Amino acid sequence: MPRTNQTQRTNGAAVRALRERSGLSVRDLCAAMRHNYGVEAHEDHIRNIETGARNAGPKLIVAIAGVLQVPLIALTYSVPGATAPDRVKVPA
Repeated sequence: MPRTNQTQRTNGAAVRALRERSGLSVRDLCAAMRHNYGVEAHEDHIRNIETGARNAGPKLIVAIAGVLQVPLIALTYSVPGATAPDRVKVPA
């Protein structure tokens, strides 16, 4: 039976705002993650994260935070009472 806890979700708007503030394109972000962290991500996946259509996995969000030089907390938020490991659906 899944346990109830607080599930972390990616704050896509924050990812986009911080990426743009740093002067990186989505392509640049993907290249930096690959080069610095060995994490592969397609540009469309990053765009889907930024729009809230997808959530970033643990390795990906760590790489994004590293490239953008921000703490993880700046890119995530908690969903209290979410059932882990099920994904939380965010309304469009």
